[in-house]
Amino acid sequence: MNAQTFLAANVANVIYEDGRKCEWWPFESRAAFDDFLHSRPIRLRGAGTHLIVGLDQNREIVVRELESITDAGDVTQDAFIVSYAQLTERVIHEYVS
Repeated sequence: MNAQTFLAANVANVIYEDGRKCEWWPFESRAAFDDFLHSRPIRLRGAGTHLIVGLDQNREIVVRELESITDAGDVTQDAFIVSYAQLTERVIHEYVS
């Protein structure tokens, strides 16, 4: 049994909420997104300050921490960025409310 970390679970929620607002978002449902995450878990090293979520040159979804701008070198313009500061605010707001 693979347990999902608190950080990964909250990152997944934010990615899904923000992603479904994008025209290029490839998932029809939360279940499809969760299946994707199950097959390709998000690896969070804690070395970056932001996450980039987007499509690569092959139109496959990319979720990656950004340590420098070069970490986004293979991601197309079909992308969005989430800062860890923004994620922290959302998590605190959700659990305090």
